[in-house]
Amino acid sequence: MAHCSTARRAVNGPGTAALCAALACAALLPLAIPDAGAERTSLRLDPVPRLVEGQHATFTGTLVAASGYPVSGALVEIKDDDPGPDDLIATARTGSDGRFAARVIVKDWDMWGDASDIYAVFEGGGGFSKSRSATQETPVLQAGSSLSQSTAQPPGSYAQASHSTQLRLYVDKPEVYAGETVTFSGTLTANGRALSGATIHIKEDDPLLPDEFLARAKTDQNGRYSVEWRASAATIEKDFDVY
Repeated sequence: MAHCSTARRAVNGPGTAALCAALACAALLPLAIPDAGAERTSLRLDPVPRLVEGQHATFTGTLVAASGYPVSGALVEIKDDDPGPDDLIATARTGSDGRFAARVIVKDWDMWGDASDIYAVFEGGGGFSKSRSATQETPVLQAGSSLSQSTAQPPGSYAQASHSTQLRLYVDKPEVYAGETVTFSGTLTANGRALSGATIHIKEDDPLLPDEFLARAKTDQNGRYSVEWRASAATIEKDFDVY
């Protein structure tokens, strides 16, 4: 079984989670892992800080190899996921510990809404495969607004708890042609414990059109999920990302 990608993200609504994984395809929709000889990597983007337009913000995270060792000297791009071409926010290189930090002046990167969908991506190289972090939907606050000036909770209010989740995705074959099926499977954990009953959506990330739904599955009591997807003869794209 080939391993596609590892990512962390917060629970996206009740019982729903999503994962990004890069899959490369050629003419008759062969499904292949990019750089088959390269070592797999896992990219984590730390929780995005509060973003206030015109102020500084620092994006941090970690890139590690499948062996567990940090990947140093790797170029990581911070981007905003848009319906069109994604906006490049910043770039940074990982240190000897695999950590990266990119400091930017915040602006409204997303012309399509009030929040930016921020993710980190490593395009691969140096014997390591491409990996992409989970996407974090983060509002960009206007400078001078009451929300941008204070984080205090009003009396009687309750802070929303967040949990660190890890979602893994696997594919059962290196390629698939039109009419054939491929099985996506993996595990979902929250703070190291299996998360059951969560809905996993598999979609294609299309940079120009609305993302295409491929399949869905629910995690079992062990946090595992599995779902088959049949490659359609109508699929003509050479490259695509699923998440």
